[in-house]
Amino acid sequence: MFFFLARKKYRISLSFSIIIYALAGFSFGVVAAENTQMATENYERAERFLHWNADKYVRNGKVNHHWVEDSDLFWYARDIPEGKSYILADATTGFRRPAFDHHKIAARLSAVTGEEVAPFNIRLRSFKKTSEGDVIQVAVAKNIWACPLTQNGCAPLSSSMDKPGDLVSPDGRRALFSEGDNLYLRDLSDGEVTPLTRDGQTHYSYGKLSDSSTRSVTLRRWKVSIPPVAVWSPDSTKIITHKLDERNVLDLHLLQHVPEDGSARPILYSYRYAMPGDEHIIKSEMVIFDVATGRRIPVEHNAFDVTMISPLAEGRVWWGKNNEYVYIIPRNRTQRNQKLLKIEARTGVVSELIEERSETYTDARAKTYGTPTSRTLASGEIIWYSERDGWGHLYRYNKNGELMNQITTGAWQVRKIAYIDEAKGRVYFTAGGREAGIDPYYSHLYSVNLDGSEMKLLTPEAANHQIKVSTSSLMGILLNHPKADEVAFSPSGRYFVETMSRPDLPPVMMLRDTTGRSSTVITQADVSPLQEEGFVLPEPFTVLSADGKTSLYGNIFRPSDFDPDKTYPVIDSIYPGPQSWRSQKSFMRAVFDSQESQSIAELGFIVITVDGRGTPGRSKAFHDVSYGDLGQAGHLDDHIAAIQQLAERYPYMDTARVGIYGHSGGGFASTRAMLSYPEFYKVAVSSAGNHDQRGYLLSWGETYQGPFSDAAYENGINARHAKNLKGKLLIAHGDMDDNVHPALTLQVIDALIKANKNFDMLMIPNADHAFTGVNAYFLRRRWDYFVQHLLGMTPPQNYEINRKK
Repeated sequence: MFFFLARKKYRISLSFSIIIYALAGFSFGVVAAENTQMATENYERAERFLHWNADKYVRNGKVNHHWVEDSDLFWYARDIPEGKSYILADATTGFRRPAFDHHKIAARLSAVTGEEVAPFNIRLRSFKKTSEGDVIQVAVAKNIWACPLTQNGCAPLSSSMDKPGDLVSPDGRRALFSEGDNLYLRDLSDGEVTPLTRDGQTHYSYGKLSDSSTRSVTLRRWKVSIPPVAVWSPDSTKIITHKLDERNVLDLHLLQHVPEDGSARPILYSYRYAMPGDEHIIKSEMVIFDVATGRRIPVEHNAFDVTMISPLAEGRVWWGKNNEYVYIIPRNRTQRNQKLLKIEARTGVVSELIEERSETYTDARAKTYGTPTSRTLASGEIIWYSERDGWGHLYRYNKNGELMNQITTGAWQVRKIAYIDEAKGRVYFTAGGREAGIDPYYSHLYSVNLDGSEMKLLTPEAANHQIKVSTSSLMGILLNHPKADEVAFSPSGRYFVETMSRPDLPPVMMLRDTTGRSSTVITQADVSPLQEEGFVLPEPFTVLSADGKTSLYGNIFRPSDFDPDKTYPVIDSIYPGPQSWRSQKSFMRAVFDSQESQSIAELGFIVITVDGRGTPGRSKAFHDVSYGDLGQAGHLDDHIAAIQQLAERYPYMDTARVGIYGHSGGGFASTRAMLSYPEFYKVAVSSAGNHDQRGYLLSWGETYQGPFSDAAYENGINARHAKNLKGKLLIAHGDMDDNVHPALTLQVIDALIKANKNFDMLMIPNADHAFTGVNAYFLRRRWDYFVQHLLGMTPPQNYEINRKK
């Protein structure tokens, strides 16, 4: 369901992988072709489209820009055959030039390091303008070097006093860090350490990331130092953090069967994890500290619910611009109501400003988890996100929480607030669904006055427009969200940089002004390496839902050697939400999808992704369809209807050979597809599935399924339908998954055995929820399974996917 720290390059040593074939045999309902050997070349072609190979086959597909301090200058890296070429651009004039002389800087660095430095292997870290001229910081030979552009030489930067796991103050003078259950301050000028708290204790700790964060055991095993859960005031004088109370929450356990140290005795890992219906859940007690005096300021009306991660960690707590107030949008167990609270930093007194209610659940943003789409202004006015009229829109309140006006309105959805020009009273935001005839999931940038007048579309092209917005939350840090200098808008607010693309349109990076009159192409992705080896662009499509009333949107993927005169098995790549949608709307994310749609298509399949009713990104009514009915798994009947309609358009799609796969929520959905629609879906690969909503996160079940009762949660239990299995099912899980516990998969396995069903199982030692370190092996096994059982061919023997190729 949630992927924290996914794709980070942490090394996990696996002694071996356990493969269990349970009751192996050929199951009823699988359509097999004449068995022939698949060529290794097919697997090599599929490997091109794995997400870690994106930069090898698309140049300038993912370009990050960086604003230079408070100016309208920015720099970016351009991919060239020799490496990276850095460009400095002036948004005001449009003038662009090399950020520095790569050959001269390489010569200087070679001289000071004693090693030859290639001119285009230099990695630029920052570009600063000083009274003595421009200075760049570059990474070479495992060090950071400062190179003045108007002088000779480069000097290594002195080692900083801050360390991994530090949360550095905005003025750069102090760092907050945790040790054990308490918090400490380090003076970065001399390294002096001062205790900030002394009364922390086990399961009642200051600044701790909750055990239910879905990564707590993994972080412990990897010995990763993370910053404490806290937010500095902008003037660096105060800190708001929490004392996390997990004392009464029930334990969950993982047994590490194959310890990394090679020992034979398994190791037990325990963590506090509340499930739906549990009496006790984690609580977050907010507290403010005055840095200079160490004075502790408790926040009144405390002990906020923590249903997964705390409001502080998620980015639902922020300081007002005058440092006098802290604002918080806390969560509660069912999310049926949502409040904006104001905390007076000097006293800890709390005022309730806004309350939102729903008969199902309330959302603070278009996608459920992350920084809310609400802001407070220097005047005290509030921009508030709400779905109260059936669509996600912005509302304006005064500083006392009284409604002034609705800012946006219509049958479309606001996604993010990108920038607010307080002087002009204008807000810039992304939204989808407003433009007729365009996929409603595509994001466009708009501006509007705070009184709701003079709405303007700033990115008119029929494409998805990526507008980067920064977050300072711990969640943002762990997920590598854009940093402050990478946001779309320039410090002056006069310009913005965006990247537009579609699944069938490679990325184009644009510089635009906020009047909408000026636009300049900065870079265009080069996909010629893909085209040279053959490549069929994904095709966005529109179909109707199973009831024939609602338009649904998705993508179709074909192999590079596609022949319309042949017939192809169909595979449904599913993720049912309901907190996120599945189909990718940008080129890089569609073609190099982390769930490998194009990659699998290369093996000789037609792969589709589609978002059925009950998923976000549309109206509140569309989203609420799944409430209390997670067992419908993203409306599987909509998926079947989509495949049938597409097969009518494209006769080469063979609906007698349909497979399905998914991970996490998709693992649940793909297994449910085999059990609920066994005559339609013939082969499935299901990984890390939350197969029983009673045994998954409190935040998941009580938000989307509703308040707990045995009867209410019955439809979300896959094991109840085990007797219906007819096709081929490979079910996989990691034995160290601290997000979705492996017990949920084993309970399905138990039910399948009791029903005397044939299936295949892969239990992977030391694998976390994202299968970090063993993902390549699992992908190859998934390829093999579909090739053998849906395509009717023999896979290449023991093909090895190598991330280092």
